[in-house]
Amino acid sequence: VRFSAGAVMNKVKSSLVVLFLSIADLLHGLALVERRQLTAMKGRSITLEAGTAELRRDSHVVWLFGSPEPTTVMAALFDGRSSTDYSDRFGDRLQLDTRTVSLTLSNLSTGDTGIYQLKLLKGDLPVATFTLSVYDHVSKPQMISLWSNDTCRVLCSVENDRDVTLS
Repeated sequence: VRFSAGAVMNKVKSSLVVLFLSIADLLHGLALVERRQLTAMKGRSITLEAGTAELRRDSHVVWLFGSPEPTTVMAALFDGRSSTDYSDRFGDRLQLDTRTVSLTLSNLSTGDTGIYQLKLLKGDLPVATFTLSVYDHVSKPQMISLWSNDTCRVLCSVENDRDVTLS
């Protein structure tokens, strides 16, 4: 198995940030301040807002993704410089606001469903966790009437990849 130098470097950067986060959590005992449940439609964009005013210039924060636990580094802000090239999973669909640390995900897919977590490495920003559920579009209901021996039956059906209730 051969790996490209860029892929290896991204994995190393990601692992180092996760290690640093784990050590920071142990040393500072950070508690989660904000938890939000969000839903969005496939193909659209969503912004995960940190709920804070502008950051200090020397703030260090990181966004993580995963399910059931967020372990994949997806974006970071160090000394006013942002980076969103930690994971090939999101490609160029991420935008990190360097003032508010809000993270925008564009062209959502159902695979983007999971837990997103903002962690503080340095500065005074509260930590936030977002649980995002991305849904596919539901098809237009199909109505079919069936006649049999003076009895009429109506069948209504829709298609979706999950969480569809028929009545």
